[in-house]
Amino acid sequence: MQIKLNKVKYKDIKNINFEIEDSKITGIVSNDMYRLNDINYCISNNVFDEGSIEYNGDRRDICLISLNLVDNFYFDEIKLEEKDDELLRLLDIEKDLLNRDYNTLSTCEKIKVILFSNLIKDPNTILIDNVLDELDLKQRNKIIKLLINLKKIKNKTIVVSSINIDLIYEFIDSIVIIYNNKCLFSHDKYTFYDKYMNDVFISKPFIRKIENIFYKSKNIDLGKNDSINELIKSIYREIR
Repeated sequence: MQIKLNKVKYKDIKNINFEIEDSKITGIVSNDMYRLNDINYCISNNVFDEGSIEYNGDRRDICLISLNLVDNFYFDEIKLEEKDDELLRLLDIEKDLLNRDYNTLSTCEKIKVILFSNLIKDPNTILIDNVLDELDLKQRNKIIKLLINLKKIKNKTIVVSSINIDLIYEFIDSIVIIYNNKCLFSHDKYTFYDKYMNDVFISKPFIRKIENIFYKSKNIDLGKNDSINELIKSIYREIR
C-alpha cells in the first residue's frame, strides 16, 4: 500500500512530508524513539492534528508491531492451522510457546508472539516500530529475513523504524530521517546520504562512514554497499 503524509503535525512533530512506497521496505530513523512511536501511531490510526495522510488502499489492512505494545498486548487464543507452520518456523516459535502465560515470556518471546499473531492475518502493510533494537543478533537476522521474504514473495509494504541506522540500513530500500521533529527524505538511501554525508548532525551508517573515509583520504570510490560483507569485498578489490 502506498501511503503519503502531507504536512502532518502531531504533538511535537512538525510539518512531516514523506511517502511510503508500495511493495518496498522503508526505514524511518530518529534519535528520539518517541517521535518514531508518534509517526507510526499516526500512520496506523490516521490520527494527526493538522495535514493529511493518503492511503492507496484500505487503512484497516495495516498492522503495527510496536515495542510500546509489548507489555500491554492482549494475547487472545490463537487457533493454529497447518498453513501456519511455515510462519512458526520462520519466527523460530515452538507451538507450546503460544500456550504459555504471556506475562511469563521474555521480551524476545513476546515480540515473536506479537509478530506471529499479526502476520497470520496476512496484512498488506506492516509497521515495525523499534522492535529490532530489542532482539539479539540471531533473532534480529531471522526477522529481517522474514521481512525481506514478505516483500519479495508477497509484495508486502513494510516500514521499519529504529533509533539505530545500522540495524536497518542493509535491507531497506528508502529512508526517512527525523531531525529536530522534522524530516529529511529521499526515495532511496544512497541519494540521501550523498546529499547529507557531510552534515555532522545526521546519523550515518557505519558502512557509509567507511566509504566516505576512503574517498576523502585515498580518493577511492568504493561504490554503494549494503552490508559489511559487501564493503569488505569492495575494500579488498581496491587494495589487493
